[in-house]
Amino acid sequence: METRKHERLGQALSRLGVGTTGLLGRPEVTPTDVERALAEAIERGVTFIDTAPYLADGERLCGQLLRSLHATERVVLATRIPAANEAAASAELLADDEGRVFRDPLVRAFSPASLLHHVESSLEATGLETLPLCLLEGWHDSWLASSAWPEVAGAMAQLARRGKVQRFGLCVPRTSVGHATAVLEEPLIAAVAAPYSLWSTAAASLARSASALGVAFVAQGVMGQGGLSGEIVASARFRLGDVRGERFADARGLVELSRRIAELAAFTKPVPPAAESSDPARAALESSRADPQLRECHSMAELAIRFALSEPALGVSTVGCSSVEHVRANVAAALRGPLPEYILTPLQQTLQRFSRPA
Repeated sequence: METRKHERLGQALSRLGVGTTGLLGRPEVTPTDVERALAEAIERGVTFIDTAPYLADGERLCGQLLRSLHATERVVLATRIPAANEAAASAELLADDEGRVFRDPLVRAFSPASLLHHVESSLEATGLETLPLCLLEGWHDSWLASSAWPEVAGAMAQLARRGKVQRFGLCVPRTSVGHATAVLEEPLIAAVAAPYSLWSTAAASLARSASALGVAFVAQGVMGQGGLSGEIVASARFRLGDVRGERFADARGLVELSRRIAELAAFTKPVPPAAESSDPARAALESSRADPQLRECHSMAELAIRFALSEPALGVSTVGCSSVEHVRANVAAALRGPLPEYILTPLQQTLQRFSRPA
């Protein structure tokens, strides 16, 4: 497994990581399935795991697994610090013409007390002596002008000095990737995570800025929240609690998803089930597979993973793995490396036809 050293993180990360976000929200996936998948990933050289305190027993399961495998030194476990006010998590700080602030979202999103509370809760849940990486969920560069920022940054520094957290970073939503570059100059920030996939590469510029400063960039949602598996057909129905149901909630969205998968099927050897599941998809499929030389990838998942690896600025790309078989397939895809230029160029042309995220 290829690894990459990140200066501020002070540790090398495998270019493929495992994300548990969404994994534990699927009724058919048991904690045992997740544990076995994570263990297989670590065995195969994955050194980055992304979880969150609100994912059922995600923190407890990950912490317990790392301790049992004696992998706490070689695997970076990243967890999240949710904003106290979700609406404020990426809102812009506003001031009048004289510089007087009249809306300061940072005050409502994070405070020293909330940071300490979440860190202590995560330490208890994981059973670890120190948290390798904590990502604040939400950011806007205008917050650097907030009178609360020195206090929040000071609390982060104190938690690091006390050994409760090794490194801090940010988890930036898609809507804020253009407003999270100035904060990279802050020495406290060792990593930044944001969505990046075949559906959306808006975070590429942020990734390049981070890489230039030695900040690790974590690509999240590489599999498009399950949509890029190619297995979700246009007639799919999701059980209550399945996070994919929130993403692909209506028949219109599922038909559009199937059509896009059919266009991407030009680059895979097998035809994904989704590509044959609607009339628009079947019509797109007929023209998309005209050039057999482009069909290099063994699955839609391989295409998604290798596409992410083709952006050099991405430090680690995280994928959800619900089974040992998924892990083996994903690692095999990563080992095949970035897509060659003769595939990447027409693929990017295909992506330009997608006018909105799926």
